[in-house]
Formats: sequence, structure tokens, C-alpha cells
Amino acid sequence: MVVQSELATTLQNRKLFQLITEAARTGAPVLDLSNKQLPTLPVEIAQLSKLRWLELSHNHLSTLLPKIFRLTKLEGLTVNGNRLSSLPTDISRLLRLQRLELKDNQLTLLPTELGELTTLQKLELRNNLLTELPESIGQLKHLQILEAGNNRLRQLPKSVCLLPDLNRFGLSDNQLNNVTLHHNPQLERLDLSRNPLTHLNLHHLPKLERLNLSGTRLQHLKLNALPGLQRLYLVSNHFSQIPEDILGLENLVWLDISHNNIQMIPDTFAHLNHLERLNLSNNNLTEIPNNIIHLQELEWLDLSGNQLRELPPALFELPHLQRLDISHNQIQHLPVEVMQLNELQRLDLRGNQIRELPENVFMMPQLQRIDLQENPLKQIACQQLRVSL
Repeated sequence: MVVQSELATTLQNRKLFQLITEAARTGAPVLDLSNKQLPTLPVEIAQLSKLRWLELSHNHLSTLLPKIFRLTKLEGLTVNGNRLSSLPTDISRLLRLQRLELKDNQLTLLPTELGELTTLQKLELRNNLLTELPESIGQLKHLQILEAGNNRLRQLPKSVCLLPDLNRFGLSDNQLNNVTLHHNPQLERLDLSRNPLTHLNLHHLPKLERLNLSGTRLQHLKLNALPGLQRLYLVSNHFSQIPEDILGLENLVWLDISHNNIQMIPDTFAHLNHLERLNLSNNNLTEIPNNIIHLQELEWLDLSGNQLRELPPALFELPHLQRLDISHNQIQHLPVEVMQLNELQRLDLRGNQIRELPENVFMMPQLQRIDLQENPLKQIACQQLRVSL
């Protein structure tokens, strides 16, 4: 077994040498050494002076050899899924680097020298052990994507507000309590989900379109300075009512406020008349007000897991509704007006108290699927069914 292991290692090394030699001979711009079970880097890599992209993901690397930083033409370096606990300060020598990917490692600290990579456009740091980001990160004036989710960050450096090109910022699953972001004019996506947030201050973010605040401890929201917001996720928080600031987001098209403690929908909810998807599932709603009729652009509506006993007629005057989920409520009667939903494709009625359905409900023109399970329905003739139950 030992001999076989040594032979396998020899063959592997020979293949690696051939790969590197061929890349050196042809001046190849890309070298892919991912999934090679490498414990260290072959020193021969330093010969590849024309290399622009080096892929080292999914090996067993615990460090990066200094010689790798002689590859000063590198534009992309990917070292995902290794065992790195630190990043050498010599990283600063890769002055052309545009993309640096280090997710799924064991990094606890980033060197200040990282800020010298002024051409960097994407920095991928997800799934590490980082407790902070260096203040020098504010020097990365061309950085567009910064992914730092699933670390141990407790605060953000103030310099992140100095990143003029930052477009996407991922910070989910950290330990952030207080977040202030402002003057990031290109920021479009911000993910702060599953942080123990108590304070959030966002302003001068004119292009912010997607904001994820699911699974935080926020009890109050101040979002009136986000005029461009289109998608808002507030899943699994402790809201007992819909935050007033949401009602001023006139461009909102997607709102998920499921798994909260909301008991009523305010009249002013009608102001969100551009909504296309609305998820109010798993709250404590006992009724749906007639002002829902003003949501004329609505395509998906999820009201499952509430305490609804009946549905208002206005619900069936939403001309573009394609999916309606009212499962796991206490509804006893499905109004015949449901037939007015000419674009309805999916209807979920599971887990209610419905005994009868409107005649010809299965003949609705666009209906593809209807879920009737866990209802005390009378027998339905099979020949009536054109849809999947």
C-alpha cells in the first residue's frame, strides 16, 4: 500500500510538471491546478511569467509560497476551498490583480497590504474565520464585489464608505450589531441577513435595489432614504406590524416579510402599487383588507400559514395574479370569484377546511396546478381534473 501511494504521488507530480512545462512553453495565460490534492505549490509555477489566471481551488494548501508573487501579470487568483489561515503580505506585489477568491478557508486576518491591490474588482472571502476587515480596504477604488458572508465580523471599517464602485456587498451570517453605510453611489445589492443587528443606518445609496435583512433583531426600520429599492427581504424577524418606512418605497416590486408576528395590513399598504411579489406567509393575519385591490401588478401572493377564515372579493380582482398560496389557514369556502383570475397558474389550498369547490374551477384557462390536500373535500370526479393535484 505504501509503494502504491508513493507511485501515485510520483505520477501526480509528473503530470503537474508536464502541465506547468507545457504552460511555460506555450505562454498560456491560464493554469488550472484545482482538485489536485496539492499540499504545497510546485516551485516551477514561478517560471510562468505570462500567466494571467491561476486556479488553485480545492487542494490542501495551508500557505502560498512567496514565489507565486513573482507572477506580476496575474489578473485572477482563485484559492477557494483550501486550508489557508493567513495571506502573505507579498500579495501586494500582484498589482494587476482584478479578482481574488479565498472562500472556504480558515483565514483569521487579512494583511493591511491588501489595500495596495488598487485594480481589484472582486474580493471573495465567504466562509472564513475573519473577525475584522482591514481599514486599508477603502483604498480599493475599483472594487465592485465584496463577499464576506459567514465570518465572525463584529464591525465594519469606516473606509468601506470610500468604495465608489462597490456594487454588491455580502455580509450575511456574521456578528454585526451596528451597520452604517453611506456614499456608496454604485451599491445595488446589500445582504445583512442573519446578523444580530440592533442599529442600521443607510443613506446616500441611490442605486440600492436589493436589501436582505432577514433573520436580524431589528425592531425598527428607517428606509426612506432608499428611493431605488426594489426588493426587500425581512424574513424571520420580530415585526408585529409592517414598518411604516416600507410604505414609502414606491418602487418596491418584491417584498418578503414572512415568518414574523404581523396581525394586520394597514390601509396605507395600498401605496405599494408596483408590487409584483408579496410574501406574508407565517404571520398572524386574520383578514385581508379590500385595499389589496390596489396592488394591480401583483403576480405572486403567499398568504399561507396565517389564521384567515375567508378571502375578500378584492383578492379576485388582481388581473395579473399567477400564483396564489393560501394553504394552512382556516378557510372553509373558496368564492366563485376565483374564476376571475384568468392568469392564475398555481393555486395552493392545502390544509384548510374547504368542503366544496366552485363548479368548473378546474377549467380556469391558465391553471396548471392546484393543491387540495388536507381538506375535507367531497368526492371529485376524476374526469373533471385537467390539472395536477
